[in-house]
Amino acid sequence: MHKDPDGSLVPAGFDVIILNHVSKQLDCPIEWRNQPWNRSIYELEHGQLDVLAPASYNPKRAQFAWYSKPFRAERMRIVVRKESQHQWPLTSLEAMLKQNYRISFHLGTWYGAEFEKVAKNPNFQGLLYSGTNNQKRLKMLLRERVDGVLGEVVSLLQDAEKMGISDKLAVIDYPVHDNEVHFIFSKKNIPEHFVHSFNNVLKTYKNSSDYPILNYTLHE
Repeated sequence: MHKDPDGSLVPAGFDVIILNHVSKQLDCPIEWRNQPWNRSIYELEHGQLDVLAPASYNPKRAQFAWYSKPFRAERMRIVVRKESQHQWPLTSLEAMLKQNYRISFHLGTWYGAEFEKVAKNPNFQGLLYSGTNNQKRLKMLLRERVDGVLGEVVSLLQDAEKMGISDKLAVIDYPVHDNEVHFIFSKKNIPEHFVHSFNNVLKTYKNSSDYPILNYTLHE
């Protein structure tokens, strides 16, 4: 989302571009909502929301949601202050936390099995800070209230660019978690044949030169 001059929120980003294109080809208008992830999952399950993205595969979620074919890769990385990027150990999350690095994570996001393991370790819980807003978490980083911000790297870098702080940040070269993500559709509202049609259009779009290419690097 970004704000227009009149203050209204406008959907923006790679996922929005992709969904807008596919929906237009299917002659299916979209009404956008800006709301918390957990609320969106609840509404999708109960038929109050039709489609949501990005979502990694989850067997429990698949009981109430149809999954599209994967439309992009999701890469979980740690963004740090540029001057500290070469100080971080690149062997494991445990090694980072043993050196008392404080890491902010997004509440409710799946970061993979390695993160789940360290998050359950009582020795590290005082070093992990939960939040739900990327820009607030990046501000905490610049104010040195945390040492790293863990999240989906494209989303973090887009927010950093909007804030005008890209030159102050770096992405450390440690793959916390890589995962394919999907659009998910409410089984209460959306018939399975629609998802098949959606996948066919998505496949054609992915194979075209117009498909958005994600940039995982900071502008120097």
